[in-house]
Amino acid sequence: MNTYAPSRKLFPVGVEDDGLGINAQIRPGISACLDLLVVSLTFKLKVHSEAVTLFAVFTLSRLTRSWKIIMSVVFILTFFLVGFRNHVWLRETGPPQKSRRFYAVITEYGSRLYNYQARLWMPKEQLELLKTESQTLEHNFREILSLVEQIAVLKALLRDTRHGQHGQHGGSLHAAGEPPGAPGHAELVDQETSNLANYVLKKLREDQVQMADYALKSAGASVIEAGTSESYKNDKAKLSWHGIGFLNYEMPPDAILQPDVHPGKCWAFPGSRGHALVKLAMKIIPTAVTLEHIPEKVSPSGSVSSAPKEFSVHGISKQCEGEEIFLGQFLYNNTGATVQTFELQHEVSESLLCVKLKILSNWGHMKYTCVYRFRVHGTPAAARGRAGAQAPPPQPSRALTP
Repeated sequence: MNTYAPSRKLFPVGVEDDGLGINAQIRPGISACLDLLVVSLTFKLKVHSEAVTLFAVFTLSRLTRSWKIIMSVVFILTFFLVGFRNHVWLRETGPPQKSRRFYAVITEYGSRLYNYQARLWMPKEQLELLKTESQTLEHNFREILSLVEQIAVLKALLRDTRHGQHGQHGGSLHAAGEPPGAPGHAELVDQETSNLANYVLKKLREDQVQMADYALKSAGASVIEAGTSESYKNDKAKLSWHGIGFLNYEMPPDAILQPDVHPGKCWAFPGSRGHALVKLAMKIIPTAVTLEHIPEKVSPSGSVSSAPKEFSVHGISKQCEGEEIFLGQFLYNNTGATVQTFELQHEVSESLLCVKLKILSNWGHMKYTCVYRFRVHGTPAAARGRAGAQAPPPQPSRALTP
């Protein structure tokens, strides 16, 4: 049996006063209350053992009222202690449905507030970088407008020059049966001017190097991180929440394989010495490499001391593993052109799949070095084989000085 039935025999009324000052007439009520307390504690504590229940009843039936009160207090304290230490039961049963909905609403609101504040707490350096990029775009737009105006002026000058030449030479077009002011003459001038303008715009859009880049990410090239130096960990390059940093946004190593060269969009590594292992888009016979950095005028810090200075290039033929083949060592001039191409000092006869760029020093930055873009030029292995069957082997090349 798992229940307890109160009995007068357990708490007899006709006993002597136990010294607590309890009147004999109210003792039956106290006994009944104590009986109910024992029953409630038995169920609350979920004591399902028959032996424990009988032991509790047997023990309480032979105690005086003072000890019954003391034991009741002990049982109550034990009940609260057990409930506090076993609060997992509440989590298992779960809160009511309304409480769950309320908790879900509060959680959603907190998440939105968290994301909003994270966007507001964007680091100052990133805001300055966005401002600099905006100013650069505005500057480029103004240059384009200026170029358009210059083209319009050039068209007018060409038109005036043509009219002046016709006036000085006695109207050579009259002999051909066409007067200087004829519509055909004006269309000819406009056509020549349009061709000149298209040529200028084409030169602006064309790549300065004019050689295929086999280290271009969009063409299939990639950076093998296992053979690449660790990126520079900047504490400012992360969002934070109450001093706890999260969401790093530093650029990965493959940023050097992309043509998007803007201030801050570079791969940085700690110190002045580092290396990057690049898997090319296809096997080639490398002939030259190109290194690019931003100009000093558009640098947010006003300096390009983080630019590479001395660097070397090595080739690896067998699945980007094995012995390195030295291809040359060069110097990047930070006061020269931003895009500098270097012809390899040592030519190889076998096609290479991987090239390692080793930065040996920078231009004075103590914390890190930034590489914006690295390109590899050469001849694909298949094309080199076809050309070798028709032409004599090429002469050894010289290294270009920046």
